[in-house]
Amino acid sequence: MLRPIDAFVEGINSLGERAEIPKLYSPETVERIKRIATSGNEFSQISMASYNGKINTTAVLSSTVRENAADAVKGKDTAHGSLSGVLDTVGATPRRNILRVRLFDRQTQRAVSGNAAPALSEALREHWNHRVLVGGLVTRNAQGQAIRIEITEIERLPEDDSGMPSPHELLGIAPDWLDGITVDDYMRGIRGA
Repeated sequence: MLRPIDAFVEGINSLGERAEIPKLYSPETVERIKRIATSGNEFSQISMASYNGKINTTAVLSSTVRENAADAVKGKDTAHGSLSGVLDTVGATPRRNILRVRLFDRQTQRAVSGNAAPALSEALREHWNHRVLVGGLVTRNAQGQAIRIEITEIERLPEDDSGMPSPHELLGIAPDWLDGITVDDYMRGIRGA
């Protein structure tokens, strides 16, 4: 139960060290932290108290946090690509015929926000709360983290690894890649054996 509270403070402390989206954060949460840290002298630090009243770690809302938060959600590169994750949020944007979505990647423990055309509304509804692969225009920050996607296609993925090929099936898939060296010889070479 305390994980979201701890993650909130840990995320602010992380933003004090580097300009990347912290674990369990979405780009919108980083934007909110930036706004809170920018609001003058109203807030200088944040701490959370658990149900027993004990105050846990304190996070300072410094100018470094504000600058790193701004950089973490600033798009640097945009290219066509795909992302996978659990489709955990789907909602309509008032007055703008666009669907807002959010994917949560369990591996990186980060969320990516996106937009989708209304033509995808049925597919989004069907795949809500499931693992999906979405394709479209992906915007990444300077650290290479995906921060936004304009979704043009969506595909539901298996909930487990049943659809993944085994390493044995992939072995030898690109024989010319190693310039005629066997896989074993190549592995010995990179291991220095």
